[in-house]
Amino acid sequence: LTYDRSFAVKAKSQVMIGVVYVAGDAESVKAKDDILKTLQLVSDRTIKGVPIKAVPLEYKDAKSLAEVVGSQGINVFYIAPGNANTLNELLRISHTRAITTATGVPEYVQRGVAIGIGKKADQKPDILINLPSSRQEGSEFDASLLRIATVVK
Repeated sequence: LTYDRSFAVKAKSQVMIGVVYVAGDAESVKAKDDILKTLQLVSDRTIKGVPIKAVPLEYKDAKSLAEVVGSQGINVFYIAPGNANTLNELLRISHTRAITTATGVPEYVQRGVAIGIGKKADQKPDILINLPSSRQEGSEFDASLLRIATVVK
């Protein structure tokens, strides 16, 4: 997010990360718990001078998620595994509300999530950027990030 030149405008007063998970999916719940625990460890830090806060968002339906997004000021979705069937609705919400999407599921980046982390063939970490989706969400990533990332067009 620090490489998104438009993020300071989008984030305004805080980075509010909604960790979207599916309650009936054990892998999704575990990923949500892990991400929230990790984000708690950095809760005293900032991104571009803006504080970070994270909340769990159980996906029940698009309408209730959109309401929560609006009321809590969510500006980042971390999309946990288990959301393959809900991905289109999540992306519709993120594109219409300029919410940056991120995931640890590389296939989700191929399907439209803006930012992902995966592994290269040599098992080294790989940053994935879906350029069309990131632009639809209002992000503009610095060239220094795009040079080291795997860019999906």
